Amino acid sequence: MRHGIIAATLFISALGAQAGTIISANLPSGSIIVNVDATVDGAATNSGFGADPYAYWYHPFNNASGPLLSTTVQAGTYTFRIVDPADASVLFSSLTSSDLSKIYTAWTYNSPYITDIVVFDGSAATNTSVSQLFDVAPNTQGYSDAASAYAAEVTSGYYNQIQVGNRDSGNFQTSYTFATATTLIFAVPDNGLGDNLGGTSILIQSTGAGDAPEPGTFGLIAGAAAIALAARRFCR
Repeated sequence: MRHGIIAATLFISALGAQAGTIISANLPSGSIIVNVDATVDGAATNSGFGADPYAYWYHPFNNASGPLLSTTVQAGTYTFRIVDPADASVLFSSLTSSDLSKIYTAWTYNSPYITDIVVFDGSAATNTSVSQLFDVAPNTQGYSDAASAYAAEVTSGYYNQIQVGNRDSGNFQTSYTFATATTLIFAVPDNGLGDNLGGTSILIQSTGAGDAPEPGTFGLIAGAAAIALAARRFCR
């Protein structure tokens, strides 16, 4: 398997039904948790050529023909890290049991378990030539169960890393700066979701000192397509 700086504001609202979920209440200002469901939130196509045909992913989709899992962040710098229910409860004691029940540990495409998630610019909803901006927790290893996969990401230091562009680029960062308000779409790097289980949860936090985020909107982009998924898999 192959796997800068302005005070920022997150705008938050939920529109329509979704498979993955977004937690905004009971968190500090400037923090959200995005829960990506590996059975529903996928990417339809990959580059399909070259040394690694899975270096780029395109066309995020919702397997249940619903809206894409997305949020809009305001201009500024943000960190992205995976989080599981146990760590989330320690980091944020204000989270309720209902909140924690929505948080994933890792996901599997039948075997093994991994945590890797791809994040797209919102334009990818309608432009199928737009590849991922980056992937989160880009460890190349797989594990026999969800807890082991998550623990390995933490101990290896990948848990708060993002890899920008090509999933073989080695361009690792611990934050990403958006020059303007940007809609982000979240998906697993997989186009055949029928044998998947679990998901990955991503804690997104603004690095802007003294942020006072306004109530606002987490947009769920209407899914551009309920599509036939013919190609399979990013694993080798």
